[in-house]
Order: sequence, then C-alpha cells, then structure tokens
Amino acid sequence: MKNYFSHIFFILLSINCFSQNISDGLKQSLEISKVADLDNIYDMNLLEDRRININQADFNTLKYIPFLDIFHVFNLYNYIRNSGQVFSIYELASIKGFDRKLIEKMMLYISFETVEESFSYQDILRANSNLIFRYKNNLLAKQNNYKGAMDSFYFRYLYSSDLFGFSILGEKDYGETFGGKHNLYAFDHYSFTVFLKKLYRMDILLLGAYRANFGQGLVISSNYFFIRNDDPIKVINLNNSIRPYLGRSEYSFFNGVATTFNIKDDLKLNIFYSDMFVDANIKNGYITNIYDNGYHRTDNEISKKYNSTKKDIAYSIRYDNEQLEIGFNLLNTYFDKKIRLNDYLKLDTKYNLLGSLDYLFNGGNFMLFGENAMTDAYKFAYLNGIYFNLEAIDFVIKHTYFDKQFVSLYRNKTDKYHNAINTSFKFKIIEDLEINLSYDLFNSDIGTVNNSPFAANEFLISFKLFLDEKITFYSVFYDNFKQKKTGILETANSYTYNVNNYIVYNITQDIYTKVYLKNVFYEKQNGFLIYNDIKWSQDDIYLYFRYSFFDVSSWDARIYTYQNDLKYEFYNPVFYDKGLNFVVLSKFKILDFLQFSSKIYYTYFFDKSRKDKCEVKFMMEMDF
Repeated sequence: MKNYFSHIFFILLSINCFSQNISDGLKQSLEISKVADLDNIYDMNLLEDRRININQADFNTLKYIPFLDIFHVFNLYNYIRNSGQVFSIYELASIKGFDRKLIEKMMLYISFETVEESFSYQDILRANSNLIFRYKNNLLAKQNNYKGAMDSFYFRYLYSSDLFGFSILGEKDYGETFGGKHNLYAFDHYSFTVFLKKLYRMDILLLGAYRANFGQGLVISSNYFFIRNDDPIKVINLNNSIRPYLGRSEYSFFNGVATTFNIKDDLKLNIFYSDMFVDANIKNGYITNIYDNGYHRTDNEISKKYNSTKKDIAYSIRYDNEQLEIGFNLLNTYFDKKIRLNDYLKLDTKYNLLGSLDYLFNGGNFMLFGENAMTDAYKFAYLNGIYFNLEAIDFVIKHTYFDKQFVSLYRNKTDKYHNAINTSFKFKIIEDLEINLSYDLFNSDIGTVNNSPFAANEFLISFKLFLDEKITFYSVFYDNFKQKKTGILETANSYTYNVNNYIVYNITQDIYTKVYLKNVFYEKQNGFLIYNDIKWSQDDIYLYFRYSFFDVSSWDARIYTYQNDLKYEFYNPVFYDKGLNFVVLSKFKILDFLQFSSKIYYTYFFDKSRKDKCEVKFMMEMDF
C-alpha cells in the first residue's frame, strides 16, 4: 500500500505536456462510451484544418459541427436565414441553446467568413492540399509467425476545393510485408477517391472509396454510432449522406461510384454501386467467416485475403424540410459464394436484400426518430425512440429489436443486442453542474457471451462540475449486471462496477493538469488505474507527458482508457496486471506548411514474466 501512495504522489507532482487536437469534450465522451467512431474522430481532426463556414453552410452541413444537436442546428440555421450572416462568437451567444461552454467547444470547428454573392471559376483552383507520412514501430513486440517487420507505414495525400477533390492513401500494418510476393505494390492496402461537388443537380459525385450512412444504421451504415454517451443526442444518427472516405480502415467503406441527386430542394436521391474484394474463410463452398480487421501478417491470415468478392447496389430517397425527414432505403448485396456465418445466419443464396423506412421529426422541444427494416426473407428489425429537449433536462428513450435471423451486413455494429431499451437523461439544474443518467436493458437469443443466450442491465451516472474558470471535476459510476444461460435450467450471473473520477486544473492559458482515477470491480476481481496529464502549448510547439500506475488483478477486470495520440490516430489501450505506463507526445511546426509530430509509449510490468511494451510513432504533415 505504501508503494501505491508513493506512485500517486509522484503523479500529482508530475509536469507534462500535450500535442493532440481532439477537444476535451470528445475525450470525456470516449472515456465513458462503449465505442468510438474512429472516422468521426478523423473528421474532427480534419475540421480543425478546414473549418465549416457557418454563413455558407446549408442545414445538412451544419449537422457536422461537433457538439451540436438537431435543436442547436435548427436554431442556428433559422437565425442566419432570418437575421443574416454571423460575424462573431458574441452573436452566437444570443441564439437559443448556445451557452458559453458550448461555444468554446465548437470554436475549433467553425469560421465566420462572409459569403460572396458572385461566383468565379477561380473557386475551382482555390484549394487546400494535405500530405501525411506516418511511421510506427513496436520495438519490444515479438514477431511471432509474422511475415514482416513490427513496423507500420502510412501515407495520404488530399486535394480539396469547394468543387473538386481527390485523395490517395496506402498503409502497411504491423507484421505485414512491405513489397515481396504478398504485396507486389509495396503497401498492403491502397485507397483512392475522386469527388465532384455542386455539379448541376448533383450535390456530390464520388468515384473510389466513400462512406454511406442513412437512417439509424439498421441497413446502411459505414460508421459506428455511440450507444452510450455523456450527451443523449449522440446516440442518434443525424447525418444521412454519402461522403468521401478519408480514413485508414480497410473495410469500413464502400468502393465504386456514388452520387446524391437533387430532385427538388427538399427531395434527394442517393444512389451507389460498390465492388470490393473480401477477406473470408471458405468451407464447403460457403463463406463461413468474413474478416474485416485488414491484417495480413501470417500464413493463415494471408490465406484468407481476397477469397471472395461482394457487390452492393443501393438507393436512398429522402425528403427533408428541416422539420421532417423521411427516407426509404434499399440495399442489395451480392457475394460470389453463399454465406453461412453461424447456425442462425444462413443465406442459401448469394444475395442479401434489405429495405427500410427511417424518419426524424423535430417538434421543437422533442424529436421522434427511428428506422424499421425488413429482409427479403421477411425477417424484421426495429429501432424507434423519442428525444426531449427541455429547459433543464434532455431525455431520450430508444427501443431496438432484431429478429435473430435478420441479416444486415452494414448495420451499426454497436447495436448488437436483439432486444434492447436504452434510456438517457442529461440534467443542467445550474449553469456549472451537469448530471447524466442512463439505464439500459438488453438481451440476446444468439450466444454473444461464451456462446450462450444472456440478459443484462446497465446503469451509468456522471457528474460534471465547473468549480471556476480553472477547475473542472468529472465523476462517472457504471454498473453492469449480466445473466447468461449455461444449461436448460442453469444460469450464471456476473457483475461489473466502474468508478471514474478526474479533475482538470488550468494553471495558465497554456498549461493545464489533469488527474484521473478509474476503479473496476468484476465479481471478486478488481483493479485501478491512475494517471496525470499536464498540457503545455506555446506558439508552434506542443508537448505532452503522461505517467500512469495500474494494478489490475486479472484480464476479466481489465481497464480501458482513452489515450492521446497523433493527429488522425485513435488509441484506447487495455491495462491489466501491475505496472507503469509513460506517454510522451510532441508537435513542432517548423514552417507555415510543415509540421512534425512524435509519440513514445512505454509500459513497464512489475511481473517480469510479462514483456514490457514500447511503441514509437513519427508523423510529418504538410499543408500547401
């Protein structure tokens, strides 16, 4: 115990600094959310370099501003339409729902440039170019049976203007070969996108890699949505669109041609076609597993590479008059082989046809939302909810149901339970105190817990207190009770409790420190993690150092925590056993167009039967 206090005392005295661009509001969400949308994090980083001009943006574009819910967007849009252009943050404060803390969060992602009425073809040439090279190396990792070295390479070039853009990227993961017989073109994965915007009646025309998201994610979704968050509105998908894919995942996108066509001002038709290779396991002529992690490191993983192909054709016709949005979605997926993923999901055909109807109605202080879907085998799925936005409280309740033989290859991966009720409250009784509550009930007939049917409930409460301009306190309690069926008349129960606390102290405008403590209790096992962050930035230099101490009794009581990383990167490491963890990040802007970043990550285990971990990352970014 004495050693524990010595480590904690050292943490409190640590001086450290920071270089990541993800705002504190998002990081708070990541600490308590079940899943993070990696592409949305990528988009938020990108928005800091290419901010949304709120005076020029249409209603749908305003939805992409982080931290705004549909009511904020509606009020902002109507203010600009009725009162004219916004020239400063002081005007935003006069719009309903825009308080000081919200404005501070969104300032990283918006601009106020005035809109020129005339158009010039020189706008096509007024563009931004962004070039990234990134290198990573796991210095102490075992190579195992991997064919390549334990390093990773990534590059991406993006050219973007108001009317035209293109992007190309390549990536090699840890353990994959660079070149050779398995990767004849050097990188293991390439992606290419060309897009045209505002072309005749087309909002956008894309060739290559793109993302498509419609409704609430039952049929067409290449994103992850939050199912638990510190803000109830974040569990609802508000962005129905086709967009260029600029991330680095090898599978969370479509590849082909897509367009959004304006039939009328409030009526749009989205069409896309995709043709891609698929990593799959083939047995007796059936696809028994589809692998979407993108790893091709061992002989076993390489043997599954591109074993199948899939083609998708989809339509989404949408009516949106800002108060009411209705969409009809149709998706047909064709594989070159029949699918049999498990005993429940058997497709005795190569086709998978789905249709859905989604809706979103804004009633001023409340919103109705949902999506109802059906397959060609008459298997159903439903997701419906209501959201209230009142003076001092936000409240959402959502019900989700899937038939156990409902097959949707692109539905939101986080809504995996076949019958679930999610409720969430956000209280703001006084200006400097936010209280969030959520309670979820869910069950599944398909064995997702040790191949056994199960039922569970989860409860979460969080407090966020702004003590003054310099100090913020945040506390989260999370409880999970799970009951799984182990036999005809037998059940087994498990309990998990999480307690998270952190305090942020702004020492100066350029430096702040954060102390975070997380405790996990799983049945008779437990663990805790404590870390300290202090961030320092000045002019074109950013530095960061984190020191963590963890003591976790077993893997079952493991602790996940969000960790700052390089721009466009996301890292959520897991901690168990007992040890120390150190993180150092730096970012230096050498020239106006050239920036270098680095990260060193080291984990020291007290039990020397476990090998220490060390990872280094370097990134160069050029904007011109």
